[in-house]
Amino acid sequence: MAQAIDDPCEKDSNRFLKVPPKSTRQIYLLFLIPAILNCAVYVVNFSADLVVAVQHFKERNPEWGLITMAFMFIPAFAYFVLTVTRPDWWMTEDDKQNKGGCLWFALQVVKLAAFHFSRSTDENLKCFVHQKSPLFPLAMSAEVVDSEAGVDRVEDERQSSPGAEKQCQQQQQQTSVVEEQLADAAAATSAAEEKQSDSSSSQQATSRKRAHDDSEPVPKKVARTELDDTSKDSNVPSDLSTTSKNRDNVNATDSNQHSGQSNVPADHTNIVASHYNQLEEKGLSQRNQSRIIHMRNFNNWLKSTLIKEYIDKTKQKKNLNDPLKVLDMCCGKGGDLYKWRDGHVTHVIFADIAAVSVEQCQARYRDLGNRRYPPLYTAEFLAYDCTKVRLREKYKDVTVQLDLVSCQFAFHYSFESLAQAECMFKNASESLKAGGYFIGTIPNAYELMSRYHKTDGKKIGNEVYSIEFQFDKNDVPLFGAKYHFHLEGVVDCPEFLVYPPMFQKLAWKYGLELVMFEKFEDYYERQKNDGKTRLGKMQALETYPPSQDVPLRGKVPEDYQHAIEYMQSSTGHRKIGTLSQAEWDAITLYSVFAFQKAKTHWNAEGKPEYIKT
Repeated sequence: MAQAIDDPCEKDSNRFLKVPPKSTRQIYLLFLIPAILNCAVYVVNFSADLVVAVQHFKERNPEWGLITMAFMFIPAFAYFVLTVTRPDWWMTEDDKQNKGGCLWFALQVVKLAAFHFSRSTDENLKCFVHQKSPLFPLAMSAEVVDSEAGVDRVEDERQSSPGAEKQCQQQQQQTSVVEEQLADAAAATSAAEEKQSDSSSSQQATSRKRAHDDSEPVPKKVARTELDDTSKDSNVPSDLSTTSKNRDNVNATDSNQHSGQSNVPADHTNIVASHYNQLEEKGLSQRNQSRIIHMRNFNNWLKSTLIKEYIDKTKQKKNLNDPLKVLDMCCGKGGDLYKWRDGHVTHVIFADIAAVSVEQCQARYRDLGNRRYPPLYTAEFLAYDCTKVRLREKYKDVTVQLDLVSCQFAFHYSFESLAQAECMFKNASESLKAGGYFIGTIPNAYELMSRYHKTDGKKIGNEVYSIEFQFDKNDVPLFGAKYHFHLEGVVDCPEFLVYPPMFQKLAWKYGLELVMFEKFEDYYERQKNDGKTRLGKMQALETYPPSQDVPLRGKVPEDYQHAIEYMQSSTGHRKIGTLSQAEWDAITLYSVFAFQKAKTHWNAEGKPEYIKT
């Protein structure tokens, strides 16, 4: 006769439904208290993940938002169920094996890997993989680079030497003269138009006579200059006062004299375009061998920080699904393509004078769009001289309203002449929304002149950079103050000094109010804590002392004296991040700026007036 056999599974499950024996209660206490603590920790982790997922949806990345939520809910649900409802599964009395803990850990690893992949750019990911010392103290690195760099800083560079103070006074006098010249521009334009109108009849008669005179050669038709794109006859609407071809060209000699502009013999924009068109494309491995790789990475970090700061400011004033449109003026080969993608903008207009660079930028954009990333922004590409061509007429949509304009390491080229600087500001402001931002980086004229006054000749520099000034240090024009700048393997072309007060006054003429102008070192000091993670990923600082198989970039012992002194005075840091003295001297030549577009009010004469915020 068959005997009934108890089901072991049923017996095992029922024993937890009954009042457990004393020994089992002790086991409960051993794992329930840690379980409760783990649940509390996980609630915090769960909340942080939820914030990340919501941010993905806000930034119009629903795919990555769903992925984040999936990897967030799966381990949360599994851990909760196994901890509360089935404690016998994950920690039995027999084997004491924490199976649920192992599962939770494995799911967390997968979740973090997916999260890191979704938030890391391809460029930053490569830098992270190649990071030589990812555990060096970045907070200490920040202090070394800024406070121990060995650069003499003063509150006001204009007073760093008697010559600089005298130069400042001369520049202020020249600024007053230019203000008068700008105020009289309308009168000059009217006079030129009247003169052209009076002579139009005789010109037409002469043209007809030449057309019928076979013995007299017919002159070639004068080509329309690129400055014609800013003509007031254009049918493109604008809230800015337009300038005609006659205004830009009439009495050119007198205009240069009154504006403090030097006699620049050639159009240097073509030289600049030719230089950047001829630059060879270098691979990642070749760039990593550069003497100034950390300097370039530092500048890239600073640009990334600046762009992120003002994208965030812009998004704070917009609704969730509002588009964010950008003009990348003087874009080069597209060095900021990834930055716009990481900022989740919707449309970018890339413009640059170098046609070859624009083609390379477009190729990089296509390559970026073919990769498996969140939806990429739309883009258009313009190969025009931003200092001479009215870009708005070249846009696919001439009525486009921009939220942000960026011009990195290029605006100073426009200070070859007053007309070019005005055209550059007009392009930056014309399509910018009220409240939108114009940001960028330029050489610091005060720092340049301070170093110029400290030398007997006309050359300054070190092993990384060199500058040869082509104007008298005691007679500096406001426009056309040319110097030749050389940076190892990157730049070797003429540039022009940008006097900050004139920079600010011209910007306001086009409704751009200055909201920030800081030296690189000051901006770094303000942003180093928030940007600490990117400093490491982008290899913006060099590890000191280096590993045995990694040589230092600087070959001169004095390049790292500041790091040696810092390590001797501190305790507990065997490795720090820093920059060589030569690189820091080059970095501190630059400043960052930000303008905000003011509200426009039209007066009774139909001219725009801007209201400061």
